[in-house]
Amino acid sequence: AWYGDPNISYSYSGIAAKPKNWTPLLQNIKILVEQRTGEIFNGVLVNRYRNGQDSVSWHSDDESSLGPDPIIASLSFGQSRYFQLKHKRKEGEKYQLELEHGSLLLMKSGVQKNWLHQAPKTRREVAERINLTFRRIM
Repeated sequence: AWYGDPNISYSYSGIAAKPKNWTPLLQNIKILVEQRTGEIFNGVLVNRYRNGQDSVSWHSDDESSLGPDPIIASLSFGQSRYFQLKHKRKEGEKYQLELEHGSLLLMKSGVQKNWLHQAPKTRREVAERINLTFRRIM
């Protein structure tokens, strides 16, 4: 689901999303994320991972509506899951992080331009995870 300021539509993966109004809870979380990161966001993409088979494959958040050098703040709730990065041009340069409940990951300057990232499927028995990715639409 896409939540955001009025008239802040977001298109990704062939999906055009009109914003739902900020809920009081999401608005409060947004304020805390902005205070922690020093960044300003006008929308949040909410993703639910029901189990280990829900995933997101290799991609960059590089849609033109995010500007030339997007900043993305990713906040995780629930089951910990792996988050992987691989460099677009330096073959073999990869990193893996485990995003635990309450983890805040900030992808800043150059990340979307130079790296792909994913939350892969897992065969491990895992519970539900909610991920909030805060963005600034230009």
